[in-house]
Amino acid sequence: MSSGNREAPHSIRAPARKIAPMQKKIFWTVFMLLGLLADVLLPFWWACAATIPILYAAWWIAYRSDWF
Repeated sequence: MSSGNREAPHSIRAPARKIAPMQKKIFWTVFMLLGLLADVLLPFWWACAATIPILYAAWWIAYRSDWF
């Protein structure tokens, strides 16, 4: 009889998916460009309110669109 920690041959949990560095760069680039565009073109409070849709659009472009 052996004692110690034995690992199961298969894991119940799937390994965490790592986010590709290119997707991070695309996300932050799109977010910053759209945010800057909103800051220049919109009044202050509209630009603040536009941050949430800009965040969603940048996330969708970088991670969900499969363009990159």
